[in-house]
Amino acid sequence: VTYTLVAERASIAEWSTAFDARGLGAWGNMNPPVGKLLIGLATATAKRPTDTIAYQWIWGQTAEWNASQGRLPPRHILLAARRGIAIIGVLCLGLVYLIAVELVGARAIAWWAPLSLFANPVFRAHSAMVYTNVPQLLFMLLSSWLCIRFLRHHRWRWLIGAMVAAGLACAVKYNAVPLVVAAALVVPWAVSGIKRRLMAVALILAL
Repeated sequence: VTYTLVAERASIAEWSTAFDARGLGAWGNMNPPVGKLLIGLATATAKRPTDTIAYQWIWGQTAEWNASQGRLPPRHILLAARRGIAIIGVLCLGLVYLIAVELVGARAIAWWAPLSLFANPVFRAHSAMVYTNVPQLLFMLLSSWLCIRFLRHHRWRWLIGAMVAAGLACAVKYNAVPLVVAAALVVPWAVSGIKRRLMAVALILAL
């Protein structure tokens, strides 16, 4: 659905009703659009003029049945989507390394953090399939890294970037909201002075 909306340069009004109009029910437009948009942009790069997408996966049936009924996009579209998710997964590994560098200081030891994440079969699976979990993880990791940078250097641009990234994570899936709550509880106590604390709280809530 997202691929079709991106490829057809749909209006904002069409985005708000497209999922329900296709009768997707509980599997439709449950989450915010940023993750879907990223996947849609990845698939749109592989679009061919002759492509026609009629995608409506039936969850109660097997993958083979859905494929036999023509309910899968063309192979090159699926590969483009998976390639986009894989690239985001690689960026996640890079951010985990940067976070580890900030926390432990030793680059040689910090390499164990992304290696450990890559060894996790769940992470590898989600980095190879077209879900919005990895895009959400990317923004959550980016927010965490920028927040740590702010706590270490007390430069407001790091906090602004952290909250923008946290907002993008929430715009992928709502369950990233605790990240913003945690920042609102922790960050103000890491800066000195009542005015700076109030400014931090106001900035977090505003973003």
